[in-house]
Amino acid sequence: MSESERVQLARSLHDGIAQELVALSYRIQLIGMRSDLTPELAAEMRALQSSIAELSRSIRDELLELRSPTVTDITETLNQLAAASLFPGQLTITISVDSMPRLASDALIELTRNALSHARASRIDISAALSEGVLHISIQDDGIGGAEVKDGHFGISGVRENIASLGGKFQIEFNNGTHAWIEIPLT
Repeated sequence: MSESERVQLARSLHDGIAQELVALSYRIQLIGMRSDLTPELAAEMRALQSSIAELSRSIRDELLELRSPTVTDITETLNQLAAASLFPGQLTITISVDSMPRLASDALIELTRNALSHARASRIDISAALSEGVLHISIQDDGIGGAEVKDGHFGISGVRENIASLGGKFQIEFNNGTHAWIEIPLT
């Protein structure tokens, strides 16, 4: 996806979904102020409004990411992901590149999110390095394995598409956990 397409998508999401969430939040707030609500229903309305506010913040963050063509602090992003997921294991991140293409970082984030959420791993090792003009990314865990394309889920297929659009290679294998690696020629 080109940068102009990313900006157009961000604009479309902002003008559509993001605005609809704001309107929905206001409607829930108005309903929550009605005097005929039971205390239980009022509490549910506040919880729903809080969930919508969190979703709105998440969408806003994603919109900012869509508008950025490269990621310069992927280590911080990955550490924040791990903290938010409450990952109880050992996370090792070795990133020796100053920046990487947005689609490469999106792939790295998706694969890391999968490992944190689904692998049931006690250890996750992530690395990214540049060698002879090729960006090498590796995500390896000692979890249950099984990261694959599933009907109705687009994470792994999205990674494949992103890497292919950059002229790169993506492989994943299972052997005492999951090991995914990416190679992208940078020009």
